[in-house]
Amino acid sequence: MIFSDATMNRAEGRRNRKHCAGGFTLLELLISLTIMAVISVIIFGGLHVGVRAWEKGEKDIDRSQRERSVLTILNRQIASTAFSPSGTAQPRPLFVKGDGSSLELVSHMPLHPADRFGSVYTHYRVTAGNGDTGKILSAFERNVVFLKGKLAPEEQPDEDFMELLKGFEEIAFEYLRKDPLSQETSWQDAWDPEREQGVLRAVRISYTSRPGEVPLVVMIPMESRGS
Repeated sequence: MIFSDATMNRAEGRRNRKHCAGGFTLLELLISLTIMAVISVIIFGGLHVGVRAWEKGEKDIDRSQRERSVLTILNRQIASTAFSPSGTAQPRPLFVKGDGSSLELVSHMPLHPADRFGSVYTHYRVTAGNGDTGKILSAFERNVVFLKGKLAPEEQPDEDFMELLKGFEEIAFEYLRKDPLSQETSWQDAWDPEREQGVLRAVRISYTSRPGEVPLVVMIPMESRGS
């Protein structure tokens, strides 16, 4: 049987198409693997960013809840400051002393909920942390009955302070003084009961967590008791 050239070419073309349909060339495999690698990098990169954002969000929520809890306790403690006996001409806090980075007071509200035995002396202080921890707010507390007749201990060891919050860029206390004669009020950076002639009406706490951030301000009024 004699076949023409056209017939042989068509048969050869069909064999070539069957061969090509049976697999991929090396170049096609390399291109496919490259595309898959790029897609994988994009997907895992997006997942990594998402996980980091989720972790940061969880940390921010935990920090906000802790800040709220500490400030709530501090608010209650300052508002429950022990005052001098009633009947005096001008009721005054039994003991409140502080400056921009320290606050000492005697209060009826303990820092530890389990301590319900009488008044307590509490010392809040702001110290510089190590590395990236920022400034730290810590507290020392002791029941007044263990101070042997004193309103405040002379010295508190560093290891007795309990860390409450950390990571502040800046945190400071301020004190609202009311003049007994003019009845005018003004904020000042320190309060010393042995030198002040006015009345302490409130304590203000301002703090920032990041550089350039607008300070958050919390004002805590003292219990008035007619003052």
